[in-house]
Amino acid sequence: MIRFARFLTNNADPLERVEAVRSTRAEAVRVLMGGTKVNDDRQVWVIRAHGDFVNHRAALPGQPLRRADTLLMICDAGTLTVVDWGTGPQGADLHVLGPTYPLDAGG
Repeated sequence: MIRFARFLTNNADPLERVEAVRSTRAEAVRVLMGGTKVNDDRQVWVIRAHGDFVNHRAALPGQPLRRADTLLMICDAGTLTVVDWGTGPQGADLHVLGPTYPLDAGG
């Protein structure tokens, strides 16, 4: 996960802060993606990293790459596979989902 975040920073800018919270995918998507509903109650970790991110997938032809200060990843709790992700502004408060845990951003 940290390697994925580093890829989106082009390995140039340090990650300022990384935090995680345990949830279900349905609840995480509902809270973090504006009420969107998914029929998936698997356990996930929601990871939020703060830094300077470049979203290569959201680029429009002839336009500069989109930059953001926050990366959100929803990862399957058992495999740590990223199942949803996005970049954007500071975004939702993870504390709504439960207690948050700081992660080492150095890896």
